[in-house]
Amino acid sequence: MLLIFLWALFAPLLGAQAMPIASGDGRYTLAAEGEPPALVIRASGAAGPLAVIPIRIEGDRRSKASAIVAVPTRESFLVALADIAELWEISTSDHPTYRGWVHDHRDDGPPSQVPRFPVRRMPMVEPLGDLIVLPAGDHVAGYAPASRRVVAIDLYIGRIYAAIPLDPSHRWEGRRLIQRAGKDFLVLPDAGAIALADWTFSRDAR
Repeated sequence: MLLIFLWALFAPLLGAQAMPIASGDGRYTLAAEGEPPALVIRASGAAGPLAVIPIRIEGDRRSKASAIVAVPTRESFLVALADIAELWEISTSDHPTYRGWVHDHRDDGPPSQVPRFPVRRMPMVEPLGDLIVLPAGDHVAGYAPASRRVVAIDLYIGRIYAAIPLDPSHRWEGRRLIQRAGKDFLVLPDAGAIALADWTFSRDAR
């Protein structure tokens, strides 16, 4: 009971995802820790960090993490930033994909060695407050609290491809995924549901 009380007391100060999130294969955990804020990767069950990634971009701009989710199909973590309009993807693969540019046709291609736990930065329109991985595996839904929009993000191209504004009466909290008649829906309590096939909103598919 004491541990639960302390967590309830200090969690708002530590950020939305101070508790470690396990990777899809269970080998690693990721947590947002410290001040200045950083992302800490550990081997599951180990105390010492494997990597510490400052949440900092150009101009010494810093942010806390507002959400962390694991994406098993991509062997990665996704991190939403509370104060910066970016979505970060951190690969946990033993053979992470090279995402840089090869400018010279005489070059042999990408480097033979990619840094461990590389960070892919995807620009967003505004900061996201929460994330949910969609059944397709390469897509996620995010909630932008400032504009009260639900956005669909294609992780393959790193872009938003759909957005649905919520009415003041609609709640994102308690959102869940369901399947009905072979179709996938993102259900919002007291609002309705978003059909994931075409991102249309319906009040009846709850």
